[in-house]
Amino acid sequence: MNISLGIKNKFIEDIIVFFLTLALALAISCAAIYFSFVKDVTKPVVTCNLKGDTPIISSFVIGSIMISAWFYLKGKSIKALNDTILFSTSAVVAYFYIFNNVTFNKYHDPNMLCQNVFYLSWQFLILICSFSKAEIAFIEFLQERNILVNASSKRRENITHSDKELFLFKIATSAIKAIKKQRKHL
Repeated sequence: MNISLGIKNKFIEDIIVFFLTLALALAISCAAIYFSFVKDVTKPVVTCNLKGDTPIISSFVIGSIMISAWFYLKGKSIKALNDTILFSTSAVVAYFYIFNNVTFNKYHDPNMLCQNVFYLSWQFLILICSFSKAEIAFIEFLQERNILVNASSKRRENITHSDKELFLFKIATSAIKAIKKQRKHL
């Protein structure tokens, strides 16, 4: 009973820390966007223009690095949480696109970003998780590659050839010797 309680507490702790990490990454991104927006109030509808991409992209990268570092420390469960957010957002977008196209078109307007803070945060969350997904995939590639290299080096240390490998090796060696003999005769 104590073991399952400990697992449950770790599970809850992981979820809380994940969402706190997302909230911090989101706050950094929103701050970068807020200082990068130039509002044009001379028009009847307030529009937004961005001053530059560098602070925005760097805030997404910083947020995703936070999540990726946490993945590196904690493991696959963080990847699953990140994937859950990405796939649930895809499901929501698909729902609105298919069943409620008016709302989809309303939120598809770029000026909606400066008029609706919740929508802006939602978009940042998706971008941070998307960048995290790419970084997590890269970390997994490095981890898998490291495992393969280590396994390969261990195999080289304990050289044991199968009968098929020895047979093919003998055929290749005899073919090379035959070619060398023919070249000597020419």
